Amino acid sequence: MNNRLVRTSLASAFALVCVAGAQATTINSFNTVTGVTGITVTPSIGSPNLTFTVSLSPGATVTYLSNTYTITDIFGFYVLAQGFNDTGRPALPNVAAFSDDSDNRAAGSIFGWASNPNQGITQGNSQTFTYPSIAYPNYTEFGFHVRVDGTLPTGGNTFNIRGGFVPTPGAGALLGLGGLIAMRRRR
Repeated sequence: MNNRLVRTSLASAFALVCVAGAQATTINSFNTVTGVTGITVTPSIGSPNLTFTVSLSPGATVTYLSNTYTITDIFGFYVLAQGFNDTGRPALPNVAAFSDDSDNRAAGSIFGWASNPNQGITQGNSQTFTYPSIAYPNYTEFGFHVRVDGTLPTGGNTFNIRGGFVPTPGAGALLGLGGLIAMRRRR
């Protein structure tokens, strides 16, 4: 085979991989899915809902375009604000292998962390994330960057999904109060 052709083909393939890997995460890159199981986001009681523990259960699944996939890991966690550009948000501190991946270039904002695949949250594990502040009530949904066990209809095996609603600052306190009332009634 012609060496020049091989070098050109390799350079083109490398450029394609770099461009595909360099795509920024924006509000528009999050997909609506018809079902997610096994991802749990738990707000910490006692904080103004700024600390969340994200867990991935064994056997977690996502259904997208009528296909169900097993989620193998989560390597991005975000709060999403459609139609709100949060230009005043603070930078996020690194958390384990996760670093700030926030963006407000599209018609909305994402505020959260990302890591590389194989360094995120794997099945049976969790990670706690603490936001310095969140512009309530603008951030309404959680978003996740996940890897699945098959090939998606759009190609590849990783994508961003929307899943779950961000609780308002008083919701955690109300849940805690409800738990105390239930415990008191039992006695």
